[in-house]
Amino acid sequence: MKLKLINPKDAVKSDKQTIEKENINSLQKGIKTLLEKLDKDTTAKEEHSERVGIMSFLKTADYDDADFAFEEGKIDLAIKANNKFGVLFETKSSLETKDMISHDNLNVKPMQQVIYYYLQQRTSGNNEIKHIIVTNGYDWYIFDALDFDRLFYRDNKLLKDFKEHQSGAKAGKLTENFYNEIAKPFIENSDAELKAVYFNLKEYTNGKQTELKALYKLLSGKNLLKKKKQIDSNKLNTKFFKELLYIMGLEEQKEGSKKLIRAKTKPDEGSLLENLKVKIEAHRVLNDFKNIEKYGNTYKEQLFGISLELVLTWINRLLFLKLLEGQLADYHKDNSDKYKFLNYKKVNEFDILDTLFFEVLNVPVEDRKDKIKERYPNIPYLNSSLFEPLALEKKVAFISAMKDNLFLPLYSQTVLTNETVKELPTLDYLLKFFEAYNFASHAEDDIYTEKGELINASVLGLVFEKINGYKEGSFYTPGFITEYMARETIRKAVIQKFNDTYKLNIADFDELRNYTIGNAYKKDKIIEFNKLINSLKIVDPAVGSGHFLVSSLNEILSIKSELGILADEEGNRLACKIEIENDTAVINDTQNKLFRYSLDEENKIIEDKNKIQSGIFHEKKTIIENCLFGVDINPNSVKICRLRLWIELLKNSYYNSESLQLETLPNIDINIKEGNSLISRFPLDADLSKALKGSKWNLFSYQNAVQTYKNTKDRNVKQELVKLIDEIKSNFTAELRSQNPKLVKLNKLKNKFYDLFSGNMLFEPSEEYGGKNINKETEKKREVQKRKMESEINKLSEEINEIKISKIYRNALEWRFEFPEVLDDKGNFVGFDVVIGNPPYVRIRDIDNSQKDIYMNYHVAENQLDLFHLFIERSFQIQKANGLNSLIVPNTFLANENNKKLRLFILQKFNVLNIIDIKSKVFDDANVDVLMYLFQKTKDIGESNYFEISDNQICFKHKFDISNFWDNLNYNFSVTLDNASIKILKKIID
Repeated sequence: MKLKLINPKDAVKSDKQTIEKENINSLQKGIKTLLEKLDKDTTAKEEHSERVGIMSFLKTADYDDADFAFEEGKIDLAIKANNKFGVLFETKSSLETKDMISHDNLNVKPMQQVIYYYLQQRTSGNNEIKHIIVTNGYDWYIFDALDFDRLFYRDNKLLKDFKEHQSGAKAGKLTENFYNEIAKPFIENSDAELKAVYFNLKEYTNGKQTELKALYKLLSGKNLLKKKKQIDSNKLNTKFFKELLYIMGLEEQKEGSKKLIRAKTKPDEGSLLENLKVKIEAHRVLNDFKNIEKYGNTYKEQLFGISLELVLTWINRLLFLKLLEGQLADYHKDNSDKYKFLNYKKVNEFDILDTLFFEVLNVPVEDRKDKIKERYPNIPYLNSSLFEPLALEKKVAFISAMKDNLFLPLYSQTVLTNETVKELPTLDYLLKFFEAYNFASHAEDDIYTEKGELINASVLGLVFEKINGYKEGSFYTPGFITEYMARETIRKAVIQKFNDTYKLNIADFDELRNYTIGNAYKKDKIIEFNKLINSLKIVDPAVGSGHFLVSSLNEILSIKSELGILADEEGNRLACKIEIENDTAVINDTQNKLFRYSLDEENKIIEDKNKIQSGIFHEKKTIIENCLFGVDINPNSVKICRLRLWIELLKNSYYNSESLQLETLPNIDINIKEGNSLISRFPLDADLSKALKGSKWNLFSYQNAVQTYKNTKDRNVKQELVKLIDEIKSNFTAELRSQNPKLVKLNKLKNKFYDLFSGNMLFEPSEEYGGKNINKETEKKREVQKRKMESEINKLSEEINEIKISKIYRNALEWRFEFPEVLDDKGNFVGFDVVIGNPPYVRIRDIDNSQKDIYMNYHVAENQLDLFHLFIERSFQIQKANGLNSLIVPNTFLANENNKKLRLFILQKFNVLNIIDIKSKVFDDANVDVLMYLFQKTKDIGESNYFEISDNQICFKHKFDISNFWDNLNYNFSVTLDNASIKILKKIID
């Protein structure tokens, strides 16, 4: 077993709490006192005294009323949490250096002892352990209990040996027997890597403030007991959210257990929504609006829906521009004021925003009019379709139509505390509101103040997804959960890619890392390994704001970094590493310092920085284009998701060394589709080969058109490609529709009817075909036959027409050909490697009646059907063989009687890898208990793992065998019982 050392500053760099100077002074005194005591104690007998000294020292680092405990002959020292040991210590005498862990020797008695103590506590039911510490007062090694859980408690053989030792069945009952005969050989034979935060206290006697801050954070009770409040990248900024709602003209209202977004009950004339609604009504826009029912059933709902979609579009653009402005100012620190273009002093009319959207951002720099170039010399062209006029804007109104002379009273809890007036012009208010927050690309290391709080892409995604869910109320996934799901699924998918491609038998990520680092020393091999990972196909069928796709993007970058293949397009490794912290990709340079891109004082490119920034930009671009896909029924969610992916690229935008302009963004919007994931006209196994033969377009034409669209920078070419792609899909639709069994039957029926009753048949027997000599009885039979056939023809025609024009299918998502990236060379649907997400939980009784019949055709459909049942089945359908599927769903499916068909479907179709029960309340305002699962589409069944989440920590509990569930009543999933408990329970029942 190898030891990987982490310094305190790196260990706590994601902890942004501010530390008071008096706390640092207290820590310094504690260090001095402890070191004096250690230097004074000259015999090994003073170990107990050192223990007391260590305890006193730790209390200088924010322990409040924490309960320290130690017992002679047992655990040396512990800190209690919830009346159980939360931190375990093994303290050694400062004189016994040979008996202490060293950087190159982990396999010594103290290490063997803490493994024993940890296993003893876990097998006794203590799941509260957060850290394990080995120290002699000078040297400190701090281990995360999650690593002990993964490497020791979850090792079946070690756990079995420990239990047998405890019972006396193996290696005697003396602890020395365990140390020498079980723990020592286990450590010796393990190839695993164990992380430890290491420091020597002597180095902090004259420590710098930043180093002492890091040590204080590391040793604080909040950190060691994991009670510190993590900064969740996806945490809603309530102040920002509520005031933005107010300016838009919205408010949050409680209905039952849900919080819904509604137009204000007492609307303000100056709000954005009311300003626009007046304009729409004055121009009577809705009178001849096609397909208006998609915005609501009543005039009031339709007016609100259309107004909200436009206001959201404009706010999206403005926030993107604020992020761009912050990025530009960060790149040009010495000239940052020149790059600030979006504030109330420079933009005082809505007309100016219209100019920014369509005459600046939507036009390449070289094509802009001279006056525009003079007025906006520093705003780049980014090639984002976000700034192309929408069809809805052309039908209804552009932002320039908004009135400039309306005022809006300040929100009762406004962030604009320095304003002396009670109301402001709406546009001034909006831009001043944005100015009150920090849209810069980086937050300062230790500063998180109330004013100027950081607003990043994740926060914006959450704000807008919450607004988008205004009709049904929505709950959003914390960052640590999306990070975990992305990590677990994608790493397994990558391992499988390597095993399948190179005929390997790699068991885990450590083995994969050893393989790639050992083989990726040539550029062509680095490029080859990258190409393999870039062939991953990941989809979120209810994509919302795109949070899961962003987590997946970050995870793939982290994987490449760990595997040693993060490289530029030519196969040169980038001089940086990427790690995930709080669901965010953190880039460090080779000195392990935070990488920040910028130009020099003369605004010239710094080559080394440009190599890293451009390399990461192109990595992100490649991953987004090739690997990430999403679908959502809500058009606003689709826009937000696309926006978030563009912002992820914007974070690493760089100056092109040839054009000296920011690199343009690709057209990634085509990977995020609007539609109902659960409804399709055509099955996934529909024969596309016939459609391809009957079409003037082939599969290559389609795939090439999509790929060309993603990379073109010419707006006219892009528009032509959109038309071409739509034409190809329409062609496929028509050809597939012609293969519809009902249509085939109808055509045969019509032909037969024509033959029988047209009178144009020359050589058939006269009676059957209505000849002159038929009798009345035959004529009567023919009339009955004719009416029957006419009725059948009419019925089939109506059914086929219903599929063509029915509003049920208006939002249908044709998985069969919408994503050419998951079709093989013959046009067969292969499927996605990973399906991931948090689908809606909606009872079918709350769904439009027109959709119920379609939903009831699913295999899992039964009484009290919920949409999440259908998403699990649909996930199976769109996965490739051996693909992975990870969703968050209500935990009712484990045992609820109305989920019997779903459980049977899972047992028949999947191997259950993990069930993670979310015990703690991690979803704000949610009244549904949920879990996350990891399934694999295979009939090879193995052992399954059960985890629980408590205090934002994911803890392994036990293994279970899903084959046991076949014998349970209603196939109940008794996942909370381990295999031994299930056997005992069966004996009792029998």
